[in-house]
Amino acid sequence: MARGRMLNQTVSASLKFQQLPDDTCRLLATWIIPYLDLNGVYYADPTMVKSAVFPRRADITPEMVAGYLDAIEGIGLIVRFEAKGDLWQWWPGFAGNQVGLRRDRESTTYPLPPRQNGGEPTAPVPPVDAPKPAEGKGTEVNLQQKRSETEGADAPPTTFPGWQEAIKEGKNRPATLRWMCEVLYPGLDPPDYSYIGKVARKVGGAGRLADLLWQHSTHPPTGDLLAYIQGVAKHATGPPGGDGQTPAQIAAGIAREMEAQDG
Repeated sequence: MARGRMLNQTVSASLKFQQLPDDTCRLLATWIIPYLDLNGVYYADPTMVKSAVFPRRADITPEMVAGYLDAIEGIGLIVRFEAKGDLWQWWPGFAGNQVGLRRDRESTTYPLPPRQNGGEPTAPVPPVDAPKPAEGKGTEVNLQQKRSETEGADAPPTTFPGWQEAIKEGKNRPATLRWMCEVLYPGLDPPDYSYIGKVARKVGGAGRLADLLWQHSTHPPTGDLLAYIQGVAKHATGPPGGDGQTPAQIAAGIAREMEAQDG
């Protein structure tokens, strides 16, 4: 496991962090981050968290930590779940704030986070000390290498023209689009590569999908991100007024159609 993690500059302007009850709680929330595994998971048992984050603070008790974890979960920064006979916390926004995270170079004994928004949790986790998977066609390692080639610099683009350039120059457009989803929609599980390619073809190509992802990133949907985006695209290109359905309703219908096709 990595010895540390990136703390994004946006934390100081985060509305969620401002909603935490006091600075000690904010300190706890930020100091937990270095302990998260490659999926954004760490213990949620108050005694474990206290001993790791505040080992020299005799004035902070496990009971206080329990209250702080309640507050952190209450504003949506973490999701707590039970697995392996223990209590865990998962940070859904972890991947989007860890630019350059190399899954192929890390391992973990922590459980996978729970399924969110009807999708798969995260990439499969290699067991500790297990040999790394072969870099064959379609493996996660191979896709990570392609993503590195595609994205170039570690820092993600901050403007839409920057994303357009990354997609134009990239050798693997689904990998770049997935990276875009991770950065712009940190609260949602990123879609898999084949699904991205399928939706890109339906909405008019990688450039069009990138445009839609950028447009709707200020108001993230709930549920299946790409089904919603595809529904919005279909609604926008249909006749004025359409059949009276909202983009979200269209997206839900598309999600059901795709589920039936895959079933």
